[in-house]
Amino acid sequence: MNQAAVDAKNRRTFLVFGGITFVLVIGCVVLGMGLFQRLDHEARERTAVQSAQYDDRKKLVRLFAAVTAFREKHGALPKSLGELRGANARDYFGTEPFDALFVDAWGRDFLIAPDASGFRVYTLGRDGAPGGEDADRDLSRP
Repeated sequence: MNQAAVDAKNRRTFLVFGGITFVLVIGCVVLGMGLFQRLDHEARERTAVQSAQYDDRKKLVRLFAAVTAFREKHGALPKSLGELRGANARDYFGTEPFDALFVDAWGRDFLIAPDASGFRVYTLGRDGAPGGEDADRDLSRP
């Protein structure tokens, strides 16, 4: 085999392996970007859920204080949190409550129930069912 044939064969080999390497690198970059986007999306979703639950906890504190004020004034718990709205709302909240105060991050009304310590104000989370984890976790006060 003469030198020109060897050089041609080496060039073809180089081009084939170079092409395969290029395809593999591009494939890894695309896969890596897809994985990064998925992880980034999951992180943003987790942050949004944590923010929503934080806001719900703040609402639960205000609602709990308002139910306590209602119970002190009337000697009984309200049948629903809706009783805290209306003409006497300032008696329980100190200011006029806004409608969003009575609704959790998932668009459901907060609930009230008697318990061993007197009562609790709570939300059933994203799924609207008792129990759950992450976004489906129930939040309550106290």
